[in-house]
Amino acid sequence: MGKTVNKTELSEIIGVSQRTLTTWQKNGMPIAMDGTRGTENLYDTEEIIQWMIAREIQRRIADHGGDEDQWYDYEKERARLTHHQANIASLDEQVKEGKLIPSDIVESAWVDFVAAFRAKTLSIPTKAAHHFITLSDLNQIQDCLKEHLNEALSELSEYEPEHYGIQAVTQSSTAGSTAA
Repeated sequence: MGKTVNKTELSEIIGVSQRTLTTWQKNGMPIAMDGTRGTENLYDTEEIIQWMIAREIQRRIADHGGDEDQWYDYEKERARLTHHQANIASLDEQVKEGKLIPSDIVESAWVDFVAAFRAKTLSIPTKAAHHFITLSDLNQIQDCLKEHLNEALSELSEYEPEHYGIQAVTQSSTAGSTAA
């Protein structure tokens, strides 16, 4: 005999909802102790697991016959595996051709971009402060700030893929990707 539990505990143990357990109970799931009014049913975990296994075996026999080899469509599984292997090979090929960039490289480049922009923008007050002392016109101050912000943005626009280990996309590889 296994551990005796209530419906909430059984639900957590086998990973199904209490509603499912109620349905299963109507379909023959064993009850160790039938609760009376105001008390809950108790279930023997060992009996429940054995019942679930027997139920699954019966379902598979009904679906596929008595031969376990019929339960799995090996050709279908082999085709599914081949399909996924082909997808992986295609993705690898696209990475080698420079059409796809691995996420770790993109993440690294993005972190570098953000860090560079952050450093540039944080340095603006220090760089611009001495200009502001001599400026009294609001338009001149705005122009000075725009100049420093444009300098920071300009640095980001000077993106060189090779700097991040990213193969630059060639004209021939981009022509092939537009045809697809």
